[in-house]
Amino acid sequence: MPTRHSKNATSAAFYSYHERQKIKDVGTQRERLDTNALRRFEACWLCNRTALSPVCTPQGLVYCKQCLFLNFEDQKKKMSRELKEWEAQENAKKEAEAAKKLEEESAEKNKFLEEESKIASYYANQRKPTVAELQAAPKKNQHLLIGAGGKATARAKSFWVVENTPSAPAGEVKPPKRSLECPITRKPLKLKQLVYLKPELLDEKDTEFNRWSCKISKRAITNQKAAAVIPTGDVILMECIEKYVLNKKGGFYGDKIITKQDIIPLVPGGTGYSSHNNVEGIVRRACIQ
Repeated sequence: MPTRHSKNATSAAFYSYHERQKIKDVGTQRERLDTNALRRFEACWLCNRTALSPVCTPQGLVYCKQCLFLNFEDQKKKMSRELKEWEAQENAKKEAEAAKKLEEESAEKNKFLEEESKIASYYANQRKPTVAELQAAPKKNQHLLIGAGGKATARAKSFWVVENTPSAPAGEVKPPKRSLECPITRKPLKLKQLVYLKPELLDEKDTEFNRWSCKISKRAITNQKAAAVIPTGDVILMECIEKYVLNKKGGFYGDKIITKQDIIPLVPGGTGYSSHNNVEGIVRRACIQ
């Protein structure tokens, strides 16, 4: 039998602290994620597999060399297609301007001829028409049923006809971009800006599913901050770089002088609801009062 205790009192109009502790399906739930729940640090940002022949952009994104070059090829095809569309649009604009100019010249010429014909017809109308001319003149009500302009004019005024149905104007094609872009950041990217990485693997035999390790500490890189050394292409943990390589004025790495400009912090990847360095997952549900 339940004991008489304030923890078991459920007749109050609000939830007590002990009642809240017993309910697990409401409120904000927190759980620490393990390594398997995070995106692999060495994964390519395009194929999401361990990067083969990895390259790094100046922004710190890691790609497979083949994946990045295939993306560049698609970008070039897209730019070529957009360039053709833009050139066709510009040619159409020039033709439209030329036709408009020709139409204005023709209208001005017709206006001049009309003014001249008015002067000639004024003197011609001074005499009375003959009987033969009156008989040859068309009847006034000949096109009464279909309008004064004939079938073409009546069809042009009918909005339900297919060719008269309104349609949205085609959008203007913008000038295509001339330079390649990073697939993720959409910033201009050149091939000479790529850094070819030479990461150290935990298991040299497994190159497809193996993890990268720090060149100095030999620790696996999971959710730590790491960086690439531009002159050598090595991948090193940031704490090792700050502790052993760099100082206020720079430092030595092997036989090379390293400065902050020679270090590219690599961008880690997170999960769907957790950032890379914050390994705590949070799920917010309905709260209770």
